[in-house]
Amino acid sequence: LFPAGATLALTVVVADEIAGPDPLLFGGHHRPGSKAAVDAAATMLRLGVLYPDGTKVTNLPGRASQQLPQAVLMPNRGGGGGGRWSQELWLWPLPPPGRVTVVCEWLDAAIAETRTDIDATLLCDAAARAREYFPDERPEAPPADEPNGWSQYS
Repeated sequence: LFPAGATLALTVVVADEIAGPDPLLFGGHHRPGSKAAVDAAATMLRLGVLYPDGTKVTNLPGRASQQLPQAVLMPNRGGGGGGRWSQELWLWPLPPPGRVTVVCEWLDAAIAETRTDIDATLLCDAAARAREYFPDERPEAPPADEPNGWSQYS
């Protein structure tokens, strides 16, 4: 949990490793609006968040937009094997206080839409207590006139 957003951790465990989940069950990396993105949306594990103000965000591939989104649910690190797969998703911004609904559906595994309500006030209160661990250990910004920028400091 961070002051501006939260990481959601999603884990799938199956009993039958041979018929285990597709490595792209959380969605692949496809060009928004492409046939591959549409096909992936039909088989992937779908996750969505409904904010108290009605804002919706999902992990479904969407159309490219020139406008900034109101909210994002963006895949982060993940992986797996042996019948167990995990995926972290970045949820931004934190929802305002009130009821947040998390929705999950995975048609390929015969899991119908399931909804769980969460009190976002608890998330907001926890985010307000978030602290930076190492505030004095940030690298200095490189001079603006250097062509290599941050890469020379990594």
